[in-house]
Amino acid sequence: MEFLWIGFASFIALVFLKLVSGNRGSRSKSPPSPPGLPILGHLHLLGKLPHQSLQKLSQRHGGLMLVKLGVHNTLVPSTTEAARELLKTQDHVFSSRPRTIAGENFGYGGAGMVWAAYGDHWRSVRKLCTLELLTAKRVEMFQQVRKAEMSMLLKEIQSSQMSSVELTSKLLDLTFNFMTRMVMNRSYSSGSSAERELAVRFKDLITEAFTVAGSNTLADFFPYLGWMDGQAKKICAIHKQLDEYLAKQIVEHRQQPGTNRDFLDMMLARKDLSDTSIKALCLDMIAAGTDTAAVTVEWALAELVNNPAMMLQVQEELKEVVGENRALDETDLPKLTFLQAIVKETLRLHPPGPLSIPHQSIQACELEGYVIPAGTHALVNVYAIARDPRWWDEPLKFDPERFLRQPDIDVRGQSFELLPFGSGRRSCPGILLGTTTVQFVLGSLLHAFDWAAPDGKELDMAEKFGLSVPRASPLRLVPCTRLNPQAYI
Repeated sequence: MEFLWIGFASFIALVFLKLVSGNRGSRSKSPPSPPGLPILGHLHLLGKLPHQSLQKLSQRHGGLMLVKLGVHNTLVPSTTEAARELLKTQDHVFSSRPRTIAGENFGYGGAGMVWAAYGDHWRSVRKLCTLELLTAKRVEMFQQVRKAEMSMLLKEIQSSQMSSVELTSKLLDLTFNFMTRMVMNRSYSSGSSAERELAVRFKDLITEAFTVAGSNTLADFFPYLGWMDGQAKKICAIHKQLDEYLAKQIVEHRQQPGTNRDFLDMMLARKDLSDTSIKALCLDMIAAGTDTAAVTVEWALAELVNNPAMMLQVQEELKEVVGENRALDETDLPKLTFLQAIVKETLRLHPPGPLSIPHQSIQACELEGYVIPAGTHALVNVYAIARDPRWWDEPLKFDPERFLRQPDIDVRGQSFELLPFGSGRRSCPGILLGTTTVQFVLGSLLHAFDWAAPDGKELDMAEKFGLSVPRASPLRLVPCTRLNPQAYI
């Protein structure tokens, strides 16, 4: 009898040791994680600026870190090496999107492109955007639209004689007009008062959508608590109003069909797109093209005001290439190498999306030697990668000349130390439009005016988090004309 008890005890001990060693082995095959809390996981560690909090955590726990955000396991690549493996080596695996409240509403349940799950529909709309809507030819086709809107802003600033200009709202108005004229031939600055009022409300809704889409939504982390999530209800309310505006545009375009006069006409001419997909694609393009471009120009101006020698250097380049008797034209941009370097450096220090739109793995894979299950989410910390001292000298310093010394580093997703537009299958298809817009707007403002802080002090560079990350306070600067009067006509 004693022998049986000894045998049974030995068996239990062996099973226990097997379980313990097995758990240790499985833990070792998962990426490192910070200590978390039951149920919440690591949500409490995100803080008000999640990209900065995750950067600090990665410095302790590694360039490929696993965090639990409510019920979801989420990878956070924070180094060039980890980003390259996820976005290039395993690009086909992490090519889908998780379902989120923002994606279900602003992405019309995946009917557009940005929030669509990986599959035939995504491939179809991605092809439409890259081969028809956002080609170099299409971007060039709307060059005069951007020039006309830019000219109106320059004249407004030049003739207003204001002691200071609040640029945050003016830049949003400008880029919103760029996009609405391209997408649906509508402008915030023209039309009847009723139409302008409607356009203003639409622009405000776009801004609200960007803010709430980047905030922590309870229902995304704990789907079973969606019924009590006020943020989710707010997102649904914003979507309802956006949908009404977009539906109205579709009706009006069908009543007055054009000949490829804007993106909406092009989409309506196709027989393979539902109205839902068309509305989703319109919202994708207007939202992405409005907020990110305006925020990037705003950050660039703020950095240059804090670095007046660099502002003078780029203005000398503009004077040499463009002169003082006319406004900047987009055809001048290829000759403005220092302006291009300033835009790259701004995208490095202040990426419009410091955390990528979330990816989701469609199957199990191995990443940097770790086993990653299917359905794992991933947020690439673009902000941390672009401030990695292993790749960047003095990474916190605004130094555009680094890109004159290293001109081969680009923003198109091939240089994994700089990923403002992502990389791989889910990279932004509007890179050409985005960079052209930022260079043209920034160059025009710097060519036409000197800019200074109202009080002469250095500007506060604090951030405010959203889907994009603007300055915490609106940018107000004092302009001083630089050109001959005929250049503002």
